[in-house]
Amino acid sequence: AWWSDKEGVWLFHMVHSWVQCEMFTLVGHIQFYSTESLDKMKSIGNSLQYLVVAFSIYVGTLLVNVVHQLTRKHGGIDWLNDDINAGRLDYYYFLMAGLALINLVYILFCVKHYRYKVNVEEKVVEKLEPWGVLGND
Repeated sequence: AWWSDKEGVWLFHMVHSWVQCEMFTLVGHIQFYSTESLDKMKSIGNSLQYLVVAFSIYVGTLLVNVVHQLTRKHGGIDWLNDDINAGRLDYYYFLMAGLALINLVYILFCVKHYRYKVNVEEKVVEKLEPWGVLGND
């Protein structure tokens, strides 16, 4: 049957979702660095974001190379085989999901212990007062 063969087209939805997540994450990071960095260090914070993106590409390449080496060892089936039907791409995505879970736990730890530079409620009140939205006339 036509659905029994794995095709690269099935990866489109995953890659499309990943790109959207990266886009929103980048916007969030830029906003975070712009609001929470010291005034003279805002451009450095935003530059570091792009440095982290570049570094993550190298780490991703390293991870793919390590997976190739470890899964080919002892005559095993390469998870990232050129023939998508012969490879075990599902194992690779389980590995990625596990690493993403570890990353999520780390992010939740950082979020819980982070202290804002400015109290968020004060900042909202400061922005809304000139418009008379709060009704403190």
